[in-house]
Amino acid sequence: MHAALASPLADRNYRARPWSIVHCGAYSVPDYGCSDEIRDAQAAYLQALLWRYTGDPAYAENVREIFKAWTETLKQHTGNNRRLQASWAAQLFTRAAEIVKYS
Repeated sequence: MHAALASPLADRNYRARPWSIVHCGAYSVPDYGCSDEIRDAQAAYLQALLWRYTGDPAYAENVREIFKAWTETLKQHTGNNRRLQASWAAQLFTRAAEIVKYS
């Protein structure tokens, strides 16, 4: 738990960095939003877990804010790795959503 709380992804002031078009080439080169999307998905998942374990509602609110930022901004994934990128991010975002919804 200590390592999770020490992560920058667990910061109660964490803010998402959404892109309207996430363009990921092979091996994420070029990387236009790929790393930001994955980092935000990881933050949403970690903060959902922390909300469940600590009961601090600030974490659940952060998950909602991360979701809101991406859902209001993202229009499409492009590039050679578009399908893989979307899948990587989606599996983390959906885990976070399930934790918040059912906890």
